[in-house]
Amino acid sequence: MNRTLEDRVARLEKANRWLAVVCAGLVVLPLLAVVGWQEKQSEQKVPDVVKARKFELVDGDGKTRVRLDTTDDQVIRLLNREGRTLASLVAFDESAGFVIFNPEGGTMAALGGDGSGSMLILDHPESNTSFVASESGFGLLYEDKTRAEFEIEHGEPILRFFAKDLEEIYRIPPDKP
Repeated sequence: MNRTLEDRVARLEKANRWLAVVCAGLVVLPLLAVVGWQEKQSEQKVPDVVKARKFELVDGDGKTRVRLDTTDDQVIRLLNREGRTLASLVAFDESAGFVIFNPEGGTMAALGGDGSGSMLILDHPESNTSFVASESGFGLLYEDKTRAEFEIEHGEPILRFFAKDLEEIYRIPPDKP
């Protein structure tokens, strides 16, 4: 009887060793698979093209600070912490430009151009005045109406001043009869 008891203990010990090997394999094999998957993920190449309808860059507080989208003419917007647009890159069918906004959302400055030339606009909202420069010359506007204008006409410089109703009131050099 001692011999059978010793045989039974030996068989149980052998079975326990196999059970230990199988259990270790069940733990180690999934770990190896996860490590291999992670290495494969880190080896992935950077894509040549990323397509999306909108991109947003956020600060440490999760607030959007830069927005790239094509939902309207403002393609790229720079935003402050409150979400107000401070500057934007605009794109139209035939032209593009850069616009800087004041705290109330009004235009302070704009630079743009198209196939025929470029334009610079500087606005001062408190005085309701704007300076506009384009390929034909430059002008000073008050309350959205041209008040002074300098341009080149037929190769000659001309300075004009206008009344509130946009009637020309003074010109240098004077019109030739």
